[in-house]
Amino acid sequence: MRENFATALETVADVRADRTVVTHGDRSLTWRQLDERASRLAAFLAGHGIGAQARVAIALYNGVEYLESVFAVLKLRAIPVNVNYRYQPEEMRHLFDDAQVAAVIFDASLGARVARAGAGTRALPTLVQVGDAPAAPVSSYEQVVGLPDPRWGQRVTAVVAPAGDREPTADALVAHVAARLAAYKKPRAVVFVPAVRRSPSGKADLRWARAVAEAAAGSGSAGAQHSGV
Repeated sequence: MRENFATALETVADVRADRTVVTHGDRSLTWRQLDERASRLAAFLAGHGIGAQARVAIALYNGVEYLESVFAVLKLRAIPVNVNYRYQPEEMRHLFDDAQVAAVIFDASLGARVARAGAGTRALPTLVQVGDAPAAPVSSYEQVVGLPDPRWGQRVTAVVAPAGDREPTADALVAHVAARLAAYKKPRAVVFVPAVRRSPSGKADLRWARAVAEAAAGSGSAGAQHSGV
């Protein structure tokens, strides 16, 4: 089968982009927002080596982040592994080892248990925490899923290092991407940099890119960004 469940959800998001898909408490997301946030979480996980058939543990309560996390994992053709919030560290450790999880997305209230469980696993997985400010090496969920945007809640931002002596414009880059992706997936802002910082393995440094995007958004640098929707 060439398509998976994530593809079906993405198709619905294309058609019903501005329709509300989930409401939890006083918070609601449209299909567009859900897909964009899940895509950024998927990109973060992919940047940490998570791909098809990898297991990602999800230790979250019912809420928006749970849906986003499952959607993100499915986008990678990876396997979501549910973690009961009642599990104690030893039970979590057994699950992490038995499933050989490559990442854990967890609620901050479960952080102490996840940390104790992770300390006894064969290999420390990638950790993403929902709520509160985590300490290294744990990543913050909201920092992972994207920049805040007054209209969409999050905004896709491209950090670009032009090749050679090329001098592309932000509008030209957005037009190029728009011809290949759904309109809501194109960048809402473009930030040009001399070079993209990379990890020792050659992968783009997503935390660095986010910091660059935030700095550009805060300064409102003329000519550095394309902000058209």
